[in-house]
Amino acid sequence: MMSFLLLKPGIYAPLKKERGYSFMEEGNKSVQTDEKGDSKGKAWWDISKPMLALICTIGGILLSLVITLGLSNFYTLPVQVENFGDRVEDLSENLKSFSEEMRETVKELGNTDAAFWEELYEIKASANGTIINAAASQEFSYEVSRTLNAPDLPGKAPVVQLLSNTVVARSSESGQELKVSDLANHKILLPYESGGQEVVFYGYINENGRWDGNCIINTYRDNKLELITDAIYLNGKLLSCKQVFYYKMSSEKIVWAYADRLSEESFSTGETWLYAKEDDYFKDFDLSSATEDDVLTADGFREIICGKKIAYYYGNTADGYFNDITGNAYMIHYFEDGSVKLLYSGNFVNGLCNDSTGNAWQIVREEDTKYMCYKGPFKNNQANYTKRVRSFPSPLSSLEPDRLEEFWDCWNDSSVLVYLGNSMSREDIDLIIGDRKFDGDGVLDWGYLDDITI
Repeated sequence: MMSFLLLKPGIYAPLKKERGYSFMEEGNKSVQTDEKGDSKGKAWWDISKPMLALICTIGGILLSLVITLGLSNFYTLPVQVENFGDRVEDLSENLKSFSEEMRETVKELGNTDAAFWEELYEIKASANGTIINAAASQEFSYEVSRTLNAPDLPGKAPVVQLLSNTVVARSSESGQELKVSDLANHKILLPYESGGQEVVFYGYINENGRWDGNCIINTYRDNKLELITDAIYLNGKLLSCKQVFYYKMSSEKIVWAYADRLSEESFSTGETWLYAKEDDYFKDFDLSSATEDDVLTADGFREIICGKKIAYYYGNTADGYFNDITGNAYMIHYFEDGSVKLLYSGNFVNGLCNDSTGNAWQIVREEDTKYMCYKGPFKNNQANYTKRVRSFPSPLSSLEPDRLEEFWDCWNDSSVLVYLGNSMSREDIDLIIGDRKFDGDGVLDWGYLDDITI
């Protein structure tokens, strides 16, 4: 069988295949044979014995070097692999630290980003000029109910919420159906009724059918305000959210909650203020004639809350409760005059102080006592005395040096429960608080600290 080797365009040399090798029949003149098959030229393998010996000697030396180096690398290979593994582990730790630093940076920038987008969309609304007011469709009200109309931060929006041809609303005047493509990037006001609630939506849908910019809903039942959601979205991604709603605390008090939080992957983080709910807020307009002036923002409603401030929470929230096991969350309860009744620092599980680490603590007093302090486990908002408590008198300045050193050793030992007596001084509180300050709600007021008579 004949095949060809391309030498240059248009010229081919035939190849003969024998025993798995290919020899060129033309173009190699180093070997020529006569009719009897005897060689006329000198083949490349026709060399002298001294030359052959030299080649073998050099080849042996090279082979021995290769074997020596190979064995050396073979014996050191486990060490090299181990060192490589250590370097990969170090690199992973560095990447983890970098990721955590970036996450903290994103958190710090979150409020600024949300404020920026809110301001940008206000400018955008001013440029568009027209606010479209229409009655929301059933499809639209369903999307609102599952992404915006729920206490404790609206749910995550789907990648695409509404298709471009989805009917979002119907004109109250002409009855014309308005689709996503008709309303995209316009500020829209859509009132509707659903499940016994009267709802007003005020915000944006973009051309992708996603929430965009500042989206607000007000929810009423029996003409009473139940919920305000005041969220900032960027093409369907929730950046931040402010909410107002009311609920019953574990103490049976009914409070208004004002929450201002940033959205994370599976939770939100930020602040929540609780105010005594003394009255209901009633809707004073007909849903069919609602205008943008009837829309309540979270900040606007907070300004008209008449009840006293009850508490302040800083930390993570998930599944509708305060849930934070980072050790960085805290909660403050106030007396009517605004001074601190209780400061708790520790973990929260399902809305309650639950911490088994031994590192949680609280500073607390009643109206007729001075401040006292406990460090140790907590269960369902109560100190959990799982073992004997080490008690120390206060103020700390009254302790002898050895006794003071013992106090701090116990305080820094998570396995030891500590009680500091009910005569704490302001200096004691500052020492317990340390560098954390707990000033998310402003400077703490310990007003009754020095003037209570027991």
